[in-house]
Amino acid sequence: MNARLNPGAKQLIDTVLKLADAFGLTASVYTTAAASRTVCWRQGSFVSRRSSVHTSLTVSVVTSAGAIGRVTTDDWSIAAAVRAFHLARKEAVHNPLFLAQLSRLNAREARALPPAPALDRPDKLPAPFFREVERYHRQLQRLVAPQQVGTTCTVRCEQIAAGRSDGSLHQATIWRAECLDEWHDPHSFSTRRLFACFSAPAAALLSVEQLTAPSLRKLRFLKRHKSVAAADWRQSLSEPQLLLDSEVTAALLFAAFLSGTIDEPPPTAAVISLEPSEGIPGYHPLHPYGYLLAPAIICSARRSDPSYVQALRNQSNRISSHLSLRLPRLANEARDDANPAEVCRRLAVRGLAGELSVLAGINRFHYDADSGLFALLPQFVFRWRQGRLTQQAPCWLYSSFASWLSGCLGGAGPAVLEWPQPGLPWTVSVPQYTLTQVKEDAHA
Repeated sequence: MNARLNPGAKQLIDTVLKLADAFGLTASVYTTAAASRTVCWRQGSFVSRRSSVHTSLTVSVVTSAGAIGRVTTDDWSIAAAVRAFHLARKEAVHNPLFLAQLSRLNAREARALPPAPALDRPDKLPAPFFREVERYHRQLQRLVAPQQVGTTCTVRCEQIAAGRSDGSLHQATIWRAECLDEWHDPHSFSTRRLFACFSAPAAALLSVEQLTAPSLRKLRFLKRHKSVAAADWRQSLSEPQLLLDSEVTAALLFAAFLSGTIDEPPPTAAVISLEPSEGIPGYHPLHPYGYLLAPAIICSARRSDPSYVQALRNQSNRISSHLSLRLPRLANEARDDANPAEVCRRLAVRGLAGELSVLAGINRFHYDADSGLFALLPQFVFRWRQGRLTQQAPCWLYSSFASWLSGCLGGAGPAVLEWPQPGLPWTVSVPQYTLTQVKEDAHA
């Protein structure tokens, strides 16, 4: 898996842009070529290895009358590029919301990509990489024994190029490593999943230690706190004041982003930013409409950016980025920020925690994007009362994203990086614990 920009990408882009000039249209072309290698292990032993190559070409056209057409194909031939252009031109329709997204992407566009790293040798994946992942898998197997763990690691080299009629041409190479661990949890009768990913501009910069450290941290928390009695569907949380751990907050934040809640946010103390910066796990510098993505505040008490958010949300299955949630700080960092009892004590000292429930981890999570309602069953529920933290049987939280977002009061502990949906390399950073007051809505 060597990283070399495919010269065919520029040929495809030039072909489409020349056709657009001939027809008096504005066009953008977005190409990807990704070579990947996937290795699987189970119960400490090698299972399989496979390699694949995937290509994609997206052509977008805008007519002088403002009609828009867009076609995507996985055929990288010149003939396919010509067909895609003419189909996009013929199928163009008026779409004011889409035009608003293009305008906002143009206004927000970054003007330059980070410089490529200087390499003194061919850029290819170091030979020991998968051997180190195998050692991690065996360590994981020992930690969860006697349950059988399956680990799937994929390394992908993505070559991205985009060009527009205004003369903009961008190219980038991104190396990604993703790791998914799965095993059956006899306590909750469910499948546990740990997902992590890491990106770098060069293969030599991929780090197995950085890739696997978040999963080991989560697993050790799971080992410390065994699940208790199974949840009862008829029971729901009654306390309005909750302390949510980073995994729960991250899931709510990303689902609120996908559902459109932050397009027109309620009054909130939260500031949500998009940060497509090199080095984040899901780094993706180019939007499929052909624009360089730039850091931006997309939701706060004073502003929102619905057109920009919509352009990102529409392509969340094709691109990835990073969302950051910032809240007023409620307590200073302690020696053990992972201990919810210590966090509750520090909040109680400041008069911020009387009685509350602490929600940690996610067992089940369902939401409806149209209504903005959600139902969440945490892995663990703890009750803070009279200076003591006791574990209780998990029960459901029924509410809405708007209620959660407006009820966020502040955060405690350092910022924590989370992957809210296994299989999607979108990442979020949130406080280790978030104090919130959530009103219970109709059952989702």
